[in-house]
Amino acid sequence: MLGVFLAVSAQQVEISGRVADSKGQPVSYANITLQHSDSTFVTGCTSDEKGRFVINKLAVDNYLLQISFVGYITQVIRLDNVSRTLDIGTVPLADEAIMLQGVTVKASNVMKRVDRQIVLPTDKQVKSSNGIHHHYSPLQSNQHHI
Repeated sequence: MLGVFLAVSAQQVEISGRVADSKGQPVSYANITLQHSDSTFVTGCTSDEKGRFVINKLAVDNYLLQISFVGYITQVIRLDNVSRTLDIGTVPLADEAIMLQGVTVKASNVMKRVDRQIVLPTDKQVKSSNGIHHHYSPLQSNQHHI
């Protein structure tokens, strides 16, 4: 009986498949994660240019196969009692449609720094100065003429 158990536990299996989008086009470089049924990490890989992946040298066990890629809904496939090489075929990933809210950009002509505050002139202020640039220096304001 012990010999049969050792033979089964020493057996190594392989899981393979293909990742595609909803139109059947391959999803290149998708993240493939294999976990035990309690969600502990086993191994991982990425799909190739044609969406194919292979995970090999696995022990006979129950697994969760998670496939994800930015912009798609993550797929989790439960694989019970994987005891032989398994091709799961094409796994379609659905687009993750998220409606974004509008973006509001606010600007100010005042920049606050820790040690100073800088006020930048507006276009209207620059035009009304007729091209004359006024420079203010704290040293000049403290000088008194006799």
